[in-house]
Amino acid sequence: QEKALRKAFLADPKALTTFSQGLSKPRQHLSKQLREALPRHRKGEIFAKLSKEDQDKILKSLQMVLRNANASFDSELARLYDPSIDNLKPGDLRRHILRLGQRPNPFLGFTGSFRDFRKAQIAKGKERIYMVARLEGTDLAGSKGLVDKALEAEAKGVKGKAYFDAKRDGRSRKGSALGDWWIRQAAINSRNAGLKTTHTTKGHVLAPGECADALFYWGWYQLLNYNSAAFEGRFPVGAIGCHIASYEAAHLRTGGRTYKRGRKGPWCAGMLRDGITATMGPVAEPFLGAFPHTQVFFPKLFQGGTLVEAYWASIPHTSWMMVLIGDPLYTPYGKGNALKNYVHGRMSFKKIDAEQWELTLHLKANGNRFDKGLKTRVFDPGVHHKNIQFTGLGAPTCQVRAKGRELVVTGIRVEVPAEPKVLLRGLELHLDLGAGLGVKVVSGNFPQK
Repeated sequence: QEKALRKAFLADPKALTTFSQGLSKPRQHLSKQLREALPRHRKGEIFAKLSKEDQDKILKSLQMVLRNANASFDSELARLYDPSIDNLKPGDLRRHILRLGQRPNPFLGFTGSFRDFRKAQIAKGKERIYMVARLEGTDLAGSKGLVDKALEAEAKGVKGKAYFDAKRDGRSRKGSALGDWWIRQAAINSRNAGLKTTHTTKGHVLAPGECADALFYWGWYQLLNYNSAAFEGRFPVGAIGCHIASYEAAHLRTGGRTYKRGRKGPWCAGMLRDGITATMGPVAEPFLGAFPHTQVFFPKLFQGGTLVEAYWASIPHTSWMMVLIGDPLYTPYGKGNALKNYVHGRMSFKKIDAEQWELTLHLKANGNRFDKGLKTRVFDPGVHHKNIQFTGLGAPTCQVRAKGRELVVTGIRVEVPAEPKVLLRGLELHLDLGAGLGVKVVSGNFPQK
């Protein structure tokens, strides 16, 4: 039914015209036009045979979704072969009412390779997605240069600094503060990788040269107002950047285009013009939650993953508005360039009672391994809510596993009042892993209902 109705809209110009003309008219009139337009196409017979109740559900869904149906071509292409569409039955209509809006990305947070994920999905008969990236610059030479720069970076190694520009400290994930929390997680992983890292929390306009030699950039929110001067008009080979704002990938070839209120144009186009190797952004208003989750993106990249795997493992939706621009196979930290001192850490929680949790730290080393008899020291950096208290930091239990590549730290408890505003605060602990690996930061969040 979904495929048939899509074809009815796309194949019948009258139906499409009637619908587009009705977008600005009252809902009742729009519904009448849709009802008259759809059955004119032979595929619309399916629609005509449905009950009045099911027709109304489809029409309401169309009105709601198509008013904001600015999904990128790339994101739609990712779910080109979705068996959940092919296998629809009449009785499934209520659960499959024209799913033209965002769909959950089943690859989100997957820790293995995409090849392993795809095999598992096919074996289970579940949704199959493709990882899609776009090779497109401001001109043809720029498009070809995306691959050239990726290859050069892999051959010579990447060099540069990491800049993360937030509006707040990023210790809470409440509301729009989620964007600042993502930026904070990016900075934590960057420091754990040993990169020279700058993390600002002032929400200011970047000064000229403030982000010079930026190998990584993540910031927000200067809508359609790319700040070339902050990067001195250039990026080092291998650079990756993202600006959290709407419409930043809507126009990649801006030319002499002018923008309102003196804005200088989209960030994606501007960064590509200044020679960045990879960037990402939305083609419309995707809402904050649609952007890549940095706590997944950067570990995937730092552990030797490809650009396209890091991106698709970190975005929450398919059939939505985000676009990845760059060589999909770009691997800045592959063989020969591995970050040997990088350690990825995460937290898991077990609830004891209303205000107490048992905390376990899981760490995975890239190259340099954990000493078998390691007795790490854990520190509270003092960045938490005043009502969050830790016990057991002085003498935790350490277990080294997987031939020294994994470390599990137990015996830590955290006491926190059962208040939503406190439970939305992120946790951070510092661990001294010895002379080989140094001090690393592990961050996490209380489970949410």
